Amino acid sequence: AESLRHVLKPGGFLYVVCFSEKEPPGWGPRRVTQVEIRDTFEKGFQVHSIRDEEYLTNLRPEPVRAWLSALSRR
Repeated sequence: AESLRHVLKPGGFLYVVCFSEKEPPGWGPRRVTQVEIRDTFEKGFQVHSIRDEEYLTNLRPEPVRAWLSALSRR
């Protein structure tokens, strides 16, 4: 988050997609919670939204649970 804050202009937007803790254990990256997203970007960013999303992949028939976050640099 600190590195992103240095390269993003004040008022610039950052969109983050990450696996949700609602995604069952197994393949893929570590799952995160909304609280972790808010805590990570607490310094220097404003959280505009964190939406629960589902994405289709070619790795399995059911969608992947994820968080789509919209943040801006203060």
